[in-house]
Parts: sequence; C-alpha cells; structure tokens
Amino acid sequence: MKGLIPSPQAYNPVLQSLFKRKRTTEAMRLFREMMEKGDPPDSITYKIVLRGLCNGGGPIGEAVDFAVEMMEKGYLPEFSSFSMLAEGLQALSMEDTLINLVDMVMEKANLSDSEVSMISGFLKIRKYQDALANLGSILNREKPRKSYWQR
Repeated sequence: MKGLIPSPQAYNPVLQSLFKRKRTTEAMRLFREMMEKGDPPDSITYKIVLRGLCNGGGPIGEAVDFAVEMMEKGYLPEFSSFSMLAEGLQALSMEDTLINLVDMVMEKANLSDSEVSMISGFLKIRKYQDALANLGSILNREKPRKSYWQR
C-alpha cells in the first residue's frame, strides 16, 4: 500500500517488544526509521524508548542523550522513568550529568523560583534523593493524567 505512513500506534507495540527482548539496537533503529518515514513519535513512544534504554543494559549515555533529545522536542519524561535514569547515574557516580538533567527538567517544567531554589539547594549539598523526591512530587502534582505530556 504505497503512500501510507505508519502511525506511532503501529510502531509502539513493536518497539516495546524489541526492548522487552533486550534488542535495543534494533529498537533504536526502528525508532529512527519512524522519525524519518512515519508520523512523529508521540508521548507513549518516548516513554517506551526511555524506559527501554534504562532497562536494556545498554550504555547509560544513550539513555541520557535520548532524555535530552525528548526534552528538546518538548516532552518531559515521566518521573518514574526519569528516576530510573537518575538511579543509574548515581550508581555510576555521574552526579554532574544528573544535575544537568534535573536542571533541564526544571527549566522545561516551568517550576516556580522557590521550587527551583529548593531542588537546587538539595543538589548543591549532594542530597540527590531529596532533590528527586521533591521534583517528583512537584511534577506529579502538576501533570495531567497522561503519563507524558508536551510543553
């Protein structure tokens, strides 16, 4: 059927299946193909890919790069997925990367000055769990019912 463009709803189950089977390279190739040939990814697609990268045992840099890419496209990560990435960064002593990602989330989420000050204060004194807990409660309080949302 020439001329048909697959939607994210067609790609998402395949991506999810590939990630579950730890076929991360194939899943990312399919995601990039979707970006080039199909409809643009939706919020569910971003959730599937970020979680797949965090669970897939691949290089954490790939998950970090993807989180940055999705935020640059206007999608904030669901906090539970972001938390998985944060735990990995802490385990690998990549606190500077974690701080940069938290800063990016705070900027994209349009937090108030007092919320930013509180979270930044926790980060400054290396209380990462407190910073993440507060960020999570703020994001969960402000987000609509959808798992991911676009800003």
